[in-house]
Amino acid sequence: MKKLLLILFVCSAIVTSCNGGEGCTDPFATNYNIDAESDDGSCIFGSIVGIWMPDSVVIYISEEEFSLTGQLVSFASETYTRPPESVGLSGNLQFTDEGVAIIQFLGNNIDTGSYIVSGSEFSHFESDGDLSAVFNYTASKNQLVLSRSMNDDDDYGSTIYTRQETIYLTKQ
Repeated sequence: MKKLLLILFVCSAIVTSCNGGEGCTDPFATNYNIDAESDDGSCIFGSIVGIWMPDSVVIYISEEEFSLTGQLVSFASETYTRPPESVGLSGNLQFTDEGVAIIQFLGNNIDTGSYIVSGSEFSHFESDGDLSAVFNYTASKNQLVLSRSMNDDDDYGSTIYTRQETIYLTKQ
């Protein structure tokens, strides 16, 4: 009986180890899977260093109105895709290894500020040192996605406005 169990265990271990399946097959990715037999598109490269061209911006806006007792009275939302100029971007964004951010905005204006990456959070600072924006980001070999959400309410706290922006960029 012990021999039969040992044989079954060894056979299942061999079959499992031979089944590489899908995963990230690019050795330069942070989540490279040496056992993957086919690439499933999940590779993560993580670095934002480089020159990025903004492609589009997806904006989601919602408005929630509440009664004095805190019950939801009405809800409205809208999602639309806009060109990068709608959020002030008019050219490429460049991020260096040294933490320098060079961003062309509103025509030919260029801001040479800085940035800090911590986990999946990207913080951009203007050239005067003021915090400009904080985004969640994901980066792959050729695409960078920056997302942020902003909330505001009216003077009475009865209406909450939410704006979410997602900026899609392609590596140059």
